[in-house]
This record gives sequence, structure tokens and C-alpha cells, in this order.
Amino acid sequence: MSTTPENESAEGKPEEYEIKIVPEGTFAGHIDKPEIVKKGEVIPEDTGDQGGGQN
Repeated sequence: MSTTPENESAEGKPEEYEIKIVPEGTFAGHIDKPEIVKKGEVIPEDTGDQGGGQN
């Protein structure tokens, strides 16, 4: 059984997180937006599962 927290490795370092800066916008201009990358996969800001709509 491991006593380290789930988000830390055995050495006490956090998991492989990376921040990439990507341009976002239109032809009129853009802003540089940071995106979090964990182990090579981009973590989505909005998964689209909130709300639910009308029944």
C-alpha cells in the first residue's frame, strides 16, 4: 500500500503536467490562451456535459 497522495509520484514530484500557450481568436486578432497538458493529453476546459436541457 502506498502512502503518497494520488497526484504525486514516489519521489514526491507532481505528475507530468505541462502548459502550452496556443493562439485563439479570429482574423481580427487573437489572444494567447494557456492549455494544461497531462501526459501528452490536453485537459478540456469545458466538456459540454453541464446543463442537461429540457425534458
